[in-house]
Amino acid sequence: MSPRRCMRRLGRHRGRSTWNGPFRSTAASRCRTLSTTNAFDWQGSQVPLLCFDELTHFTARQFWYLLSRNRSSTGVRAYVRGTCNPDPDSWVAEFIEWWVNQETGLPILDRSGILRWFVRLGEKLEWGDSYDEMVDRFPGSMPKSATFVFSKLTDNRIFMERDPGYLANLQSLGRVERERLLGGNWKVRPQAGSYFPRTMLAVIPEVPTDVRTWIRRWDLAATAPSESNPSPDATASV
Repeated sequence: MSPRRCMRRLGRHRGRSTWNGPFRSTAASRCRTLSTTNAFDWQGSQVPLLCFDELTHFTARQFWYLLSRNRSSTGVRAYVRGTCNPDPDSWVAEFIEWWVNQETGLPILDRSGILRWFVRLGEKLEWGDSYDEMVDRFPGSMPKSATFVFSKLTDNRIFMERDPGYLANLQSLGRVERERLLGGNWKVRPQAGSYFPRTMLAVIPEVPTDVRTWIRRWDLAATAPSESNPSPDATASV
């Protein structure tokens, strides 16, 4: 069931960020959606289940602060779930780097779903393969677990049956977004030469004689040299 459909069944309607659900437990009776500016509005809250749709759209600060609200005094086991699409510039890319091939950008299938453990030392996360390992390495710490489960559109057979044309939509995207959303690539970025590859241009062995107009354009490269950029691009023309 989609998050929106789930919210509607719980009584939430468009335009409302807060609603009372049909639950007896006070820990689950009041739910709120999160905007990009109100993470600290959750001070004092107990949220046994945190669900992030498109986790890469949230900042690391928002995520870690909300994780501190992931608690319960009702006996409900607190946990977090998040979905996302690849974004090589997000904090999530660094968080899940063990599960991703850092050369190809593609998830390592043999590692998908494997549980790992981490502790934070200052601003750095230290990772290990088991709870006991982390406790031995960092006495007094309380490691937390995390995993990354790779999934593609073709894994969602029900959706593929209901809307087979969606695959064509993803296939029609440009190279970068297509490799991210359809292929699950966490490293692909726009880069020089990717929009007009040399293979698309034919080499003319001699000056043509049927040219109607000759046109030349310049990139004046107006960036002045500076301490942070001592050698900016030079003027060029085509």
